[in-house]
Amino acid sequence: MEDIFDQQDVRDALATYVGEDEVISSLDMLENIANLPPVNPMHCGMNTVDEWCEGFVDGELILLGGKPKSGKSLLQRTFISNFCKQGTAPIVFTFEEQPRQFLKNFDNGAEDIMFYMPKKLTPGNVDWVLEKMMESKLKKGTKIAFIDHGQYLYEMSDDVGTKEISGVGRKLKTFAVNNDYIIFVIWHITKERVDSIDDLDQSSLRDSGMLAGECDMIFFTFRGVKSSGVSQIEESFLKIEVTRRSGAWKRVIPIRKHGGRFVETGIDF
Repeated sequence: MEDIFDQQDVRDALATYVGEDEVISSLDMLENIANLPPVNPMHCGMNTVDEWCEGFVDGELILLGGKPKSGKSLLQRTFISNFCKQGTAPIVFTFEEQPRQFLKNFDNGAEDIMFYMPKKLTPGNVDWVLEKMMESKLKKGTKIAFIDHGQYLYEMSDDVGTKEISGVGRKLKTFAVNNDYIIFVIWHITKERVDSIDDLDQSSLRDSGMLAGECDMIFFTFRGVKSSGVSQIEESFLKIEVTRRSGAWKRVIPIRKHGGRFVETGIDF
C-alpha cells in the first residue's frame, strides 16, 4: 500500500506549511503563552480545597463521587452557592431531583442564590447537555456547569460498556477545553461496603472504565458515625483523590453541615 507521505507534493506542502497547528519550538511556544491573558482560577469558597487544588480553571472536568447519602449533592450545593455569591452563576442539570426540591434545599430556598437551569430536562443524551451549556454561555455568559448525576448522560442498558461511558467523559472534557468551561459531574460508586474515607479511590467509581482518566480532579464525600462513650457522633469527610494541576493527592478534609452547606472543620493530613 502506498504511503501518502511518499508523495512529493504532500511532503512539499508539509515542509512549507504555516498555520495555527504548525510545529514550532518550545521557545516559540513559551513566547505564545506569555502573550496569553493571565489565568484567573475560580474558587469554591472552601479555603483548604481552594488552596490544595489551586482553584478551578477553564477546561477542567471535575468528578464528585461517593455512595448514596454521603453528601455529594450537599457538596454540589455548597459549590453552587459560593460561586453564585462571587457573581459567577453556573448552569445546573438536576436529573436526580425535581427542580422544586432542589431549589428548596438551599439556605433560603433559592431566593438569595441565582443560577441557570433548563426548563425541561432530556436524560440519556450528553449532546443535548452540551447544547444547553453552549446556549447558557451565549445567552448568560455561563462558564461553570453542574450535572447531577453522570449516569443520566447516556442511555442505561445491560450492554452499556466502558467505551460508551468513556466517550461521554471525552465529550465533556473536549467541550470544557474548547469552550472555556468548568464542568462538575456527580458520579455514583460501585462499592457496597465503605467503612471509611480511605476505602474510596478511582476504582470505586461505578462503570468507571477510563472515565477517571478524562477528569482533572476527583473528589469523594464520606459520611459515617463513630462511637464516643455512650454517644454516637456523625462525621463527614471530603477527600481530594487526585488533582492533575496542583498535584494534591489523597488528602482528606473533615467537614460538617452548616446552614444547608458544608464547611471545613479542620485538616487531616
